[in-house]
Amino acid sequence: MNAERMTQKAMEASHVEAIKKGHPELTTLHLLEALLKQEHGLVDNLLQKMGTDSAVLEERVTDELGRLPTFNGASGRVTASGEMNQALMHVKHALSQFNALGYLPNI
Repeated sequence: MNAERMTQKAMEASHVEAIKKGHPELTTLHLLEALLKQEHGLVDNLLQKMGTDSAVLEERVTDELGRLPTFNGASGRVTASGEMNQALMHVKHALSQFNALGYLPNI
């Protein structure tokens, strides 16, 4: 599976988990949690190469997610936090720079 598809799956999984946990906002922590849980994922592979235990990081992320505010509404509506929107804008900018340098196929 390619990196773009895995990232899309992580975004979907993070949204579902935010709803399940009753969080009103989708944060970068939700995305990191989803990326860490991906089997054969890029983040886990990078952490292994750095000699970092992804299980420890995943535990810390889970703890931090447990501290986020929750809601009891039945709508299941979750919006992206400002931090998440900024992160996605940075990713989009970085991808366009990589594309301009010829590192990526046209996006």
